[in-house]
Amino acid sequence: MPDSVMLMSAGYSPSPTTAPEVVGSGGEFSYIFNVMAQSNGTINLDYGRTWEKEAWSTRIINLHPQ
Repeated sequence: MPDSVMLMSAGYSPSPTTAPEVVGSGGEFSYIFNVMAQSNGTINLDYGRTWEKEAWSTRIINLHPQ
């Protein structure tokens, strides 16, 4: 994460259609970032199981604050 961005909070919400006590049930992660300086940067978000590194997916977010 670039120095110009600060992670303010992160949270997880279980899916309303799945029992939360079920291991591996669906849900949604959310993140709130604060831009600290007007400079371009990139945030890489990786998602996967620790024992299956080859199956991970990555989302790249390019930052261009104005």
